[in-house]
Amino acid sequence: MDAIRVTADAPVYGRAAIEKNYAEGLKAFTEVTVKADKVEVLDSGAVLVSGMWTGSVQGNKGPVAMRGYWGNALVRDGGAWKASLDVYNINMPPAGGQ
Repeated sequence: MDAIRVTADAPVYGRAAIEKNYAEGLKAFTEVTVKADKVEVLDSGAVLVSGMWTGSVQGNKGPVAMRGYWGNALVRDGGAWKASLDVYNINMPPAGGQ
């Protein structure tokens, strides 16, 4: 196994399953913006990146704005950079929202 993605529903195992999970999850969004706020180079083979994201999903009463934060730990594997850690959160809209 080359990767694990831990989601709110269950862990997702393997690159193909993770790519499918991302693709399916992004279908719910009508708009997504991702911004990197901080990049920290640990050494020539490791980088930490973090930031925030915003997006909109279609709710029962119209678009619902969502936002959250994300972070990646990237490591060099040969000539490629790979995410060794990929985390995010969702700041849920207030109760009673759309």
